[in-house]
Amino acid sequence: MREEDKSRRPSEVINDFLDYLYWVKSEQESAWAIVETEDAKIQDYLHKLEFCNDCGERSRIATEWHKSRVKRRAAKDKSKEFSEICKFLNDTKNKWVINAIKKLAGDQKHEEDYVRSERKYTNRILKEGGPDTDNT
Repeated sequence: MREEDKSRRPSEVINDFLDYLYWVKSEQESAWAIVETEDAKIQDYLHKLEFCNDCGERSRIATEWHKSRVKRRAAKDKSKEFSEICKFLNDTKNKWVINAIKKLAGDQKHEEDYVRSERKYTNRILKEGGPDTDNT
């Protein structure tokens, strides 16, 4: 465990893990949206090339197409990198795991708050003045 993590509350680490899972899901969805957008551009580039008569213009369009494909590949790789985590999150059989981790984070925070609070004990039998001195 890293030194900076040792000073953090366990509930913070658990919540960071949950936040990471949801961040991954969001990133994967964003990356896939880019893939779909770049895929849709293919037909536009093909038609531009088909109707272009100038060699320089064809070269410019081909360069744009190349950049589009590079952008698509980077987004697809990012999506693929996060795919297993997203499959786990999207599987209905695993919802209980996420819910159990959320409950664990809440229960853990409750215990941490209790341990770090200013606790005070109220005597139930002994008198406030000190030890019981009744000699009967």
